Amino acid sequence: MQKKILFVLGLIIVVLCFSLYKGKSTSIPTIIKEYPAGPIVLKIDWLLEKNFVFQVFYTTEQNELFNEKKSIRKQITPNDKHIEIELPVEKIYKIRLDYGSKPQRVIVKNVEITGDQYINFSNWANYGYMHMDKNKIHREDNSLELYSDQNDPYMYYLHPFVLYKSEKVSE
Repeated sequence: MQKKILFVLGLIIVVLCFSLYKGKSTSIPTIIKEYPAGPIVLKIDWLLEKNFVFQVFYTTEQNELFNEKKSIRKQITPNDKHIEIELPVEKIYKIRLDYGSKPQRVIVKNVEITGDQYINFSNWANYGYMHMDKNKIHREDNSLELYSDQNDPYMYYLHPFVLYKSEKVSE
C-alpha cells in the first residue's frame, strides 16, 4: 500500500515538474483558429518573359482525370508577377498547371492553394513535368526555372490531396 502511495506521489511530482518546465500549465489550452469563409484560391508568384495563356486544371473526385470542363484559363503578361485564381468548386484533389504554347522561360517562385487550410506546393520534386525543354531548381531561393519552346507544356502535382472551400471553420 505504501509503495502505491509513494508511486502516486512521485507521479504527481513528475507531472507538476513537467508542467512548470518552460512555464507550461497542467490545463489543456483551448486553441481556436478560424479560417475566413471563402473560395479555394490558387496563388502563384513568378517571373515571365512573354505573354501566354495560363490554364489550371483541377479534379473534384479522387480518381478523376483532368479535363477541359474543370479548368480555368487566364491571359498572363510579364507584368503579372503574382496571380490569384478562384476555383469554383467545394473541394479539389489534384492540380495541373499549363503554360500555354511556347512560353519560353518562366521562373516560378511560389505556388499555394488556400481554402479550409493552406497548402504550399513549392516542393518542386513533387511534380511531374511534360513538354518542358528544361527545368531547374535554384537552391538559393527555391525557385523553379522552366523553359519550353513546345506546345502545351505543363506540370502536375504527383500526390493527391484534398482541400475544401472554407466555411469559417474553428479548430
